[in-house]
Amino acid sequence: MKHSEDKRTYTAQKAAVSVNKIAKQHAGKDWELYADLIKYWDAIMGKELAQCTYPVDISFPYQPYEKHRKNGTLTIKLPKGLAMEFSFRLENIKQRVNKYIGYNAFANIKLENCSEYVPAPKKEYKLSDEDVNDVKQLSSEINDPELRSAVEKLGFSLKGTPL
Repeated sequence: MKHSEDKRTYTAQKAAVSVNKIAKQHAGKDWELYADLIKYWDAIMGKELAQCTYPVDISFPYQPYEKHRKNGTLTIKLPKGLAMEFSFRLENIKQRVNKYIGYNAFANIKLENCSEYVPAPKKEYKLSDEDVNDVKQLSSEINDPELRSAVEKLGFSLKGTPL
């Protein structure tokens, strides 16, 4: 029993290393924060606001010695018709996001208009053969086929261009 638990732990650790490599390469070193914003967007914004908005980017000024990144900019995509309404809610949105994170990470909220309702990210991606090979190589050390598949899907979504 102990051997199989050790094997699972080892496999999970290898998967975590692969995920971290892929994500840092393509989403930057703040990928975990961005992933959390996407995952918990409904809880952060409330169901009503989350249905028509979506976080599309985060950026921070260079801060090599800071424990927590701060003075960042969060870019939120929303339909054109709601831009004025949301411009009055920017402070409230910033407070909600920073409260969720646990410190004042974002000093600015930038609104990005789109012409229609904001859908969740697409699940199909356009990738070059080189990108596919890079992702497969990084995930090749994962023995569990189900876990490897999940890591590859993550890599494809980070490297690819949504269709």
